[in-house]
Amino acid sequence: MPSNLELGSTFQHQYLLLQLIEHKEFEYTYLVKNQRKYNEKLLLQQIIPKDRNAIDKLDNSYRRELNSLMGLSHPQIQQYRDIFWDDGQLFVVQSFLSGQTYDQLVHSRLRLTEPEAMEFLKQILKILDYIHSRNIIHRNISPKSIVLSTDNRLPMVTNFGTLREVKQYLGIVNVENQILDNLAGFPGGVTSGTNQDLYNLAVTVLILLTGQEPKDLFDDASKSWHWGKITPSYQLEQVLNRMLNGGLRRNNLSASQILGMLNNSFPVNPPQNIKPTEVSNTEFPTTEVPTTEVSTTEVSTTEVSTTEAQPTVFLQQETEPSTTQPSTPSLNQWQVALISGGLVGILGLASLLFVNMQQQQALVNKLEEERTAKIQQEAERERQLELERQQQQEAERERQLELERQRQRETERLLELERERTREIERQRSQPSPFQIQIRPDQIPSRGTNTIPKTTTNRTVTTNATVAGVPGTKNIRSGPGTTYEVVGSINTGTRVKILSQSKDQGGYRWYKISNPSSGTQGWMAEQLINLD
Repeated sequence: MPSNLELGSTFQHQYLLLQLIEHKEFEYTYLVKNQRKYNEKLLLQQIIPKDRNAIDKLDNSYRRELNSLMGLSHPQIQQYRDIFWDDGQLFVVQSFLSGQTYDQLVHSRLRLTEPEAMEFLKQILKILDYIHSRNIIHRNISPKSIVLSTDNRLPMVTNFGTLREVKQYLGIVNVENQILDNLAGFPGGVTSGTNQDLYNLAVTVLILLTGQEPKDLFDDASKSWHWGKITPSYQLEQVLNRMLNGGLRRNNLSASQILGMLNNSFPVNPPQNIKPTEVSNTEFPTTEVPTTEVSTTEVSTTEVSTTEAQPTVFLQQETEPSTTQPSTPSLNQWQVALISGGLVGILGLASLLFVNMQQQQALVNKLEEERTAKIQQEAERERQLELERQQQQEAERERQLELERQRQRETERLLELERERTREIERQRSQPSPFQIQIRPDQIPSRGTNTIPKTTTNRTVTTNATVAGVPGTKNIRSGPGTTYEVVGSINTGTRVKILSQSKDQGGYRWYKISNPSSGTQGWMAEQLINLD
């Protein structure tokens, strides 16, 4: 379906169209420049439904969700700047991102290492935690909806599921944008709630680690996921399985819970009685951190300290056989002293290691808190800027509306003057001229004499419309549409006669008019004609 936007034109008195980036059957994506804010480059997406009346029937919940996306302000989320509903079409303005999607990187043979996958997972979980805290579900997490930015080399989340669902409601379906839709029938797959985003994120990480499609990683016979040719660590395996099994639990998982699991240590080797890759049978604790594994070191420390607290009892029990073997007590005491000294050394080393781990953990926590505070400050600053931008936009809209009202008042005034002039002309025509010669009946010459020639008058042409719009000259075209050539011009306020009407390719109405004063005939758009 053709677009009614032209490159070089300005949309909504603000966005200058620079380039057509992508064109699908019912979608156009343009690179635009925001002329009201530092000539910032943005993306304008035009969505033209098959049925122009479908926009009016759109559920209010979709409208609220789209408007809520404009309230998101995070440095790693593509921002929604503006949303317009105009002439049965949907227009979405978003921030411009330069980079490649992770789907493109996978197809170019990119594979994430485990440390890279862990960092990627933490980054996206923090973004999801921010989104979920505002009661918004992404519903479209996949390698195609995450972009590796060339500006800051960080993953950026895009393509929220709300916009995709609105397109589907309007009859626009793009199968290539639904990379994870075929997972709905897999165990653990969910279609709502925060678990849906966590499940899709886990599958996305599997794709980036292995470079394989989801259907190649899922074993339908055993109903479990496998890892291809890679061998993950126990920690990563447990975290991803927890996310994949989120759909089996009634309570929703949260991104902060998964972050808690990632920020704490796990034992190197998994327990022998657990199969981490099983989806249908594995059960996981409901706490944020699996404390049973982490507290193993503390239990060992307690046992060592108990042994050291009772050395005298151990020595008394070993010295009882001294009545029969005099040389044994001396050997046992030496062994006990050596063992005790070793235990004390081990205990001291364990204490030092424990203190060092605590200090390192405290340092990590401090750095994480500083980073979180910085992100929050940046988000707050972006939110303030967004509020100021919205206020400026609202003020500009009011100014434009006032200008439009002034133009309408001026047009009405000019039209009224034109009507008054027309009435005055008609009135003068209807009154006899003071210089007209009155001939009495007795002065009429008889037959055969010279007769007074008949006076010819101009035939009055009936008009039924007036040229409207901003005062000035308007073009008259040879056909109904802007693609036809200009055959003449006419001033605003001129009275014309409507000969016929038609519609252009975009469905807009045009009138064929005749200018009585000049005799010009041609076509003018409906918005430039006021019918009587």
